[in-house]
Amino acid sequence: MVNLCEIKYSTAPYALHKEEYLKIQARVQAFVDSTKWRGGVLLTLMSPYGVAQSGYGGSVAAEVTLDDLFV
Repeated sequence: MVNLCEIKYSTAPYALHKEEYLKIQARVQAFVDSTKWRGGVLLTLMSPYGVAQSGYGGSVAAEVTLDDLFV
């Protein structure tokens, strides 16, 4: 299992929309193809205020916020 991190800046919880979700999925597939990775890939999103749980926000396996970094 590997965590593939996507880092986004926003001034509120980050809302993941379809277009961005599809771009991230393409990056995940490019990672798998180029590394020949056979294990699972978990999408981890790093954002100052986390991920908004609407739209495609549920596709994020883990999130890291500023509070997580400065505890």
